Amino acid sequence: FEACIPTLKQMGANHVTYGVKDGDYNVVGAELLLTLEQGLGDAFTDEVRNAWGAVYEVLASVMKAGAAESLAAA
Repeated sequence: FEACIPTLKQMGANHVTYGVKDGDYNVVGAELLLTLEQGLGDAFTDEVRNAWGAVYEVLASVMKAGAAESLAAA
């Protein structure tokens, strides 16, 4: 995972230029979980939901950190 951090931070910085705000990450996370639930059906267990939610939260947190650093440098 550590190797992905610079790329994720850069993605977050890039998303600032697209007008993405912190709250938008919550919407995307919710829609991701809904899509997985609909696509996986009964295979979308609480364990799967929690795992995907945790992974997305980490990714979004790193991207938001990259966005914040970009805004602070501007």
